[in-house]
Amino acid sequence: IAQFVTVVANVTIVDGLGRRPVAIAGILVIMVGLALVAIGFFLRRDFHVWPPWVIVAGMFLFRAAFSFSLSPLPYIMTSELFPQDAKSLGVAVTWFSSWAANFVACQIFPVLEIHFASALNGDEDLAATIIFTLYVLCTGLALIFVIIFLPEGRGDRLEAIKD
Repeated sequence: IAQFVTVVANVTIVDGLGRRPVAIAGILVIMVGLALVAIGFFLRRDFHVWPPWVIVAGMFLFRAAFSFSLSPLPYIMTSELFPQDAKSLGVAVTWFSSWAANFVACQIFPVLEIHFASALNGDEDLAATIIFTLYVLCTGLALIFVIIFLPEGRGDRLEAIKD
């Protein structure tokens, strides 16, 4: 339900606010959500009552922000950023890259958790803390990339965006 609501909100809001501000705001909220998950796993080692709620809240925040920003925006923007003669190939490569990155992110978590937990004498909570902290840092790199390279296309023609 949350994903449906955020995608509908994106459709109604993104044209008014612009793609770049939505991407930047979404990434910042994603980072907060991932940080809450990391903090929750860190605190779960000592406090066994409330940290799971911090983890769940962080996951919901992450999911809502992702569904509002980084989930739909690449599909909206790729068709706008490529010139007509390269649009089909550009969109295909971009979408394939997005799905491949999602696949790798999902598949690497259990591998990293096993590796870090074994290096930390079986401390799975600390391993999850480290992994989600790494995810926060990677998302920070995405934020820097968006700030530097993502053009704002609101109200511009394709030729103006390319310049």
